Amino acid sequence: MSIGTAAERQMLHEMGTKLSVLKPSSIIGAAKNDLALRDRKRNAEFIDDELQREHYAFHRRHVAKAASVAELLQKAIDERAIGLSSGKFNTRMIYENTPLLRAALAEIA
Repeated sequence: MSIGTAAERQMLHEMGTKLSVLKPSSIIGAAKNDLALRDRKRNAEFIDDELQREHYAFHRRHVAKAASVAELLQKAIDERAIGLSSGKFNTRMIYENTPLLRAALAEIA
């Protein structure tokens, strides 16, 4: 019997295994990509299946309200609980690392 990759990833994370090391530049890139995706979705006349399947790294409420990468990062820092309650593993990984979010914010300041 095989454990699905999401279940394996969650189990390893809960056991304290480092799955990857994120850098501030990765967080900044994810924030830029989320804002670009939001704009593509807002400006699309029709959202096809491919565009519909693209998901945000940050919580969608924060992406929807942010006017800039800096604002998105600040929202993630100030309203951590929203991201930590996300059903998406990668989103929770971003939001649980406040020092990394602060480092990314400092890098773009």
